[in-house]
Amino acid sequence: MRSIALATLALAAGCSPCEVEPAPLAACLAPTDPAESLPVADPLFIEITGDVTETGRGVPGGGCLDGDPELGEAPDGFDAPDARWLRIHVEDTSYTAALLTPGLDGFPVEGDFVTIRYGRAFAEDGGVPAASFELRSAQGGLWAWVGQAQAPDALGLPRELDRVDWGGRACTVTDGCGRAGQYDLDLEVDGDPLTLSPGESGVAGGLTATHGEAQRDRVGAEDACEEGGSVVRVALGR
Repeated sequence: MRSIALATLALAAGCSPCEVEPAPLAACLAPTDPAESLPVADPLFIEITGDVTETGRGVPGGGCLDGDPELGEAPDGFDAPDARWLRIHVEDTSYTAALLTPGLDGFPVEGDFVTIRYGRAFAEDGGVPAASFELRSAQGGLWAWVGQAQAPDALGLPRELDRVDWGGRACTVTDGCGRAGQYDLDLEVDGDPLTLSPGESGVAGGLTATHGEAQRDRVGAEDACEEGGSVVRVALGR
């Protein structure tokens, strides 16, 4: 009986509910004209370069952050005053790119030459797709990167981010799809190690990293739930 009681106490201690909301992380790339769309290829990788023609704050509209983004989650009520967006014109197409990530101090201005890389691969199990968004200056410096996958080793990391690994279990998330563990993340940015708790940001290698979400070990999922339960979202920027 004593061993059973100790096991029960240990389980309860490891299942403390999460008191911190995940950091809102999302990114998108879409043609500015709502009548146009990105290719439907899977996997998809797009790289575009050009001069910034317009910038702004908030949700730009046109299906970029105000729908169901493949990378991240749309903000509640599509209200995201902290989001930043820009537009660039490439050949005959105008593109809108938007980022939602805390602590994004640096951002291109009109006339800057930038490179945007966007990639996405759907998951066979119906879980979150592996996706990444990367924004760089004309000199190759990183403005911002946002990545998402079902595990850290599936993230498409930028060259500044040496590694991302699971850390210790921080708490338990309970939602309409059951329960899942929320984990810390161990990162290394240009050789500088950093451990982040869920929702936390920190500086390493001269850049700000943000732990958006790191869930796994889901139990009690309903059949109607599309996600397999595992998801990792991370951001890096100036």
